[in-house]
Amino acid sequence: MRTDHAFHGRAGSAHPTPEDIERHMAYAHRMRSEVVHGYFARLAAWIRGVLRLAATPKDPVGQCC
Repeated sequence: MRTDHAFHGRAGSAHPTPEDIERHMAYAHRMRSEVVHGYFARLAAWIRGVLRLAATPKDPVGQCC
């Protein structure tokens, strides 16, 4: 996996400083966290929908007098 894409704007210049690396790593971590949180939210919504469908009866049973 290439690791230089985050520093593409620095092409031809000095190597990134440790602070640059730390800042970009923190940014990447936040992006991954937001994506995973979104996936879990979609999964939870899907599970709630499935459980809601399973809880409703297909044919309501008629009541006796």
